[in-house]
Amino acid sequence: MNQDKPLLPIELIFQLLGICSQASRFKLNNKSPTTDSIAHIQAVTGVTIPELYIRYASETPNGLDLWTLGDDFDERGHILCQNRYWHEEDGLPEKYIIFNSGHDGDCYCWDREEKSLDCEQCIYHVSVGEDRCTVLGVSKIANNFYEFLGSELPSMIEYLEYSDNNEPILQAKRMLNSWLESQALDIQLAKQDQP
Repeated sequence: MNQDKPLLPIELIFQLLGICSQASRFKLNNKSPTTDSIAHIQAVTGVTIPELYIRYASETPNGLDLWTLGDDFDERGHILCQNRYWHEEDGLPEKYIIFNSGHDGDCYCWDREEKSLDCEQCIYHVSVGEDRCTVLGVSKIANNFYEFLGSELPSMIEYLEYSDNNEPILQAKRMLNSWLESQALDIQLAKQDQP
């Protein structure tokens, strides 16, 4: 977690996610979340799904590596299907509710036992061994889903730069760089105004 960096505005995050979703090679096309599917997921996992994640799952049909939240609970890209797999097959500790994983054993998880000051479950990066049972490392990366999206989106954009559909990613990079440059200028101007 880098508290020194300004977080991207929510609307910019969703603009960038929409662009990245177009270029993603992951085409899960799972169902969008419903009130009933969210209630079921929360009952099964014991985690309150953040509103921003629900919005994310509704607005980015390709998922961008985050597990989906619709009522198609047994689809491979669904949060419940993946948690069954990682907990039952691979032995990920039950306290971690995974919402993203790479094939390299790196997982983004909520720790259902720890909430942040804003009452969301904290988000952790959990690294598991090749056996998928041995936890090699755990580090807290965000206090909430907004922090997670704001901090991870630049690396998602970098990762997608190598997709077959490169033009949307270049557009996203330009938007991100423009915002970052404006923030650097704002910070520099604020420093000049100080006595």
